[in-house]
Amino acid sequence: MTVLTRGVSEADWEKIVAYYLAEAPDTLPPQSLPAEPQLDPPFFKIGPFAPHLRSSGIITLLKTDAAHQRIFLGEAGTNLLRTFDFNRRLIATQTLASPPTDVIVDSGRVLLLESGILDPTMSPRAVSSTWPAES
Repeated sequence: MTVLTRGVSEADWEKIVAYYLAEAPDTLPPQSLPAEPQLDPPFFKIGPFAPHLRSSGIITLLKTDAAHQRIFLGEAGTNLLRTFDFNRRLIATQTLASPPTDVIVDSGRVLLLESGILDPTMSPRAVSSTWPAES
């Protein structure tokens, strides 16, 4: 992909427009959609991420840490950050000041981004936290 470092000149823009006017079809071919909805293949199925785990159902973060084989799951409503292993066993639960929206694992630390207040409000608020990463 090429990224332009400056705007296109007027002359180059006119060449681009002329190319599209000359080469583009007058109309697009008709599209046909399947008459019946397609069912998911049998290997797709829904189920709970972790059975018997209560959830607000408002997921704000789902991210993996492959190096430490962890899955981070954040929720609004409860402001919880849950950490699971790759077998979906709960390792840790933390209650935060606001819903977590991102994590970065860096040099033995977990950097956490919290979103502040998600509900409509006139009061802006930003919160962030860090803590040592588990080995």
